Amino acid sequence: MFRNSDWLFNPQFDPVITVLPESFFFTVFCVSLRFIRLMMLLGVWYGKRSFSQFNQ
Repeated sequence: MFRNSDWLFNPQFDPVITVLPESFFFTVFCVSLRFIRLMMLLGVWYGKRSFSQFNQ
């Protein structure tokens, strides 16, 4: 997925890495996955609801 090293942060040049702990990035990742899943489920629910109203 990542073929080069551009996505790696260097703590010497990127102070964000030293300020924010690894647990912060893990938490942000988990929250974003849950948000995406919620949006997908809401989209399916809304689509089914709209489709059933359209067919009546």
